[in-house]
Amino acid sequence: MSSNALTFDDESTSKDDEDDDSDAEPFEASWKNIDWRMSPGESYSDWTIQVVAIGKDHPGTTEYHVHQYFLTVGTRKSGYFEALCRANADFAENKNKTSRVELHELAANAFPAMLDYIYNINVGVELTTENATPMHFLGRYFDIPRLRWLAKQFIKKDVCLSNCHLYYVHSCAFSTSAVMRVVQHCCTSQMSLLVQNEYAILECKSDDFWAKVLRGGSDLLARSQLAAKIIPRLLDNGALDSEKFNRLTCEETLCEIDPKSAFALLECEAMIYDHNGMDCLTSLQERCLAALTTAFVEIEATHFKSLSRQGPLFLVEFLTRTQALLSLKHHQVIDLEITLSDEKKRSGYLRAHMYATEENFKKRLRRA
Repeated sequence: MSSNALTFDDESTSKDDEDDDSDAEPFEASWKNIDWRMSPGESYSDWTIQVVAIGKDHPGTTEYHVHQYFLTVGTRKSGYFEALCRANADFAENKNKTSRVELHELAANAFPAMLDYIYNINVGVELTTENATPMHFLGRYFDIPRLRWLAKQFIKKDVCLSNCHLYYVHSCAFSTSAVMRVVQHCCTSQMSLLVQNEYAILECKSDDFWAKVLRGGSDLLARSQLAAKIIPRLLDNGALDSEKFNRLTCEETLCEIDPKSAFALLECEAMIYDHNGMDCLTSLQERCLAALTTAFVEIEATHFKSLSRQGPLFLVEFLTRTQALLSLKHHQVIDLEITLSDEKKRSGYLRAHMYATEENFKKRLRRA
């Protein structure tokens, strides 16, 4: 036998070999899933993300010790970090293995939920009314298409008139037009409820938002009802000038006027324009006049102020065309005639045929 040959006998058997004869099942260490919450030493983290929260409520920087594998591989990978990790090694971030990002405080608060989504591939994403829009933004910012899609689907199912103001605020914070369109659709599709009830979204001061909501509504009369509710609030907040008012009340937006909303809209226009001295009716006056004279409208005492501020042309045209005046009490007719007379004295330029038309109409009223 060669001197290099190995021989095995009972005497040369090691203690480890003797242990192999045991039928006892060896202890197996429990498996730990890699998690970004673990200490970097324990999880062998190879990348650090520094998130700077922009906002007074959550100042400062938070560090997350993560792993390039999770960020750059698989269906939940981040295109942002994949491109970064594959970039030139001379980049400072690649040298330091550290990324620094500045995020709105809402997005900074949602960042851990985004990491949970990336790491836990067998678990769905946790979305709430409060974090859905920030998560949608994070999905867009860090190029995680499915996270962005999941957030939008949640928002579409979750949004309602009771919470759409929060979605509106968040969509403004992140300039997220997709979420804004969902909010607008919610308001447009439930316009009658907005007219009948009070919701936080009614405090929105954006004329652009309300113009899109109004123009999207299929109920033409409900449009004018909502406009009559929204526009006074915008005027009180100083959020409207003549251009913005015209956008909200133009024929494209309010092609048909609800008779019950006409007086409120006329009063709002009188706060924007001085109708005395005008030689023709405005477009809104024409549409309101048409609404008032095609429906039998009971004129209340509070409406006289609105009528008196519309200028003499409107008053003459109103007296000439409306059938609703036939329902007024005698003293109300007298009050309206006095108002009209005062307007004549101030204007002094009404055409002769308007005077004649007015007098003929008054005679018919007295006979009636």
